[in-house]
Amino acid sequence: MRALLSKKRFWVGLAVVLSIIISGLFYLLSFPIDLSGRPRSVQSVIEKATGRNVAIKTIVVKAFPYPELTLKGLTLFEGDEALLEIDSAVVKVRTLLPFVFIKSPVIEKAELKGARLKIRRRSDGTLSSAWPFDMFKGPAIRSLDLTGAEITFTDESVSLKSLPPLPP
Repeated sequence: MRALLSKKRFWVGLAVVLSIIISGLFYLLSFPIDLSGRPRSVQSVIEKATGRNVAIKTIVVKAFPYPELTLKGLTLFEGDEALLEIDSAVVKVRTLLPFVFIKSPVIEKAELKGARLKIRRRSDGTLSSAWPFDMFKGPAIRSLDLTGAEITFTDESVSLKSLPPLPP
């Protein structure tokens, strides 16, 4: 009987210790982690996804209750020209499971503040756009919120010399 009580106490104690450790992990995961000191790792992932050079000032990751990535001062370049500048971008994913099982996760919500997108039609008719994902291969975005966005379109395929003069 005494051995049975000893085993029961062991299992109860183990359950209490494990629940404290697991609760502590969830508590720690709810705090944002500032990765601004190591921007190269995040930049290389974005550069690989977009095929463009990237500059980021601030990177903050939060894992619990939902994965969230906050980027401040994000700039996508084509050569020396900044094609996309975003003051603040917050990307939220509903669960971690898409990252584990699916190549392309579903982004629940993307919030872009102060986005400035430059689209240029070159003289050969091709577009130089900074949209970072191939629409058919990239991640699905369920909700996109734009605040203070500005889009600039420059058409280099049309020459002013080829246009007829304006009537007086």
